Amino acid sequence: RYPIGGEERARELRTWLFAEFITDARYVRWAHRFRTEQRFRGDAGAPLELTYRHRYRVGFEHALAGQTIDTEEWFMTAWTEVLVSTTRFAARPTSIDIRPGVTVGKGKFEFGLELRGEHTVPAANSRESHVLLGVIQISL
Repeated sequence: RYPIGGEERARELRTWLFAEFITDARYVRWAHRFRTEQRFRGDAGAPLELTYRHRYRVGFEHALAGQTIDTEEWFMTAWTEVLVSTTRFAARPTSIDIRPGVTVGKGKFEFGLELRGEHTVPAANSRESHVLLGVIQISL
């Protein structure tokens, strides 16, 4: 992340590896994505902290007009992603996020909503937060 408005903000660097599997079924395209990442972040002048994040996302795309997903027809996508964060690789989770979403689009344009819910673990220091995001995506 870069300074915004001249102020020093948190620094962040991510490295990741992912695998995605897409299956075309009748009227629907299913997608599964597995992703693991290392996230280095910290405030300016402070040492960076390392977090491991493991994600699984399942989603589908469905044609709203006709039986196939064509580039110039309306379509809908929906997904759910589970994100587990740890401070050491393969250690007990420090937080678990669940992120469902839905978009509607046509051609290279999509719009919709995504809900991000976070549950911090262990239970003694448990906190939950929820954010509803608007999604606008334009593919170039």
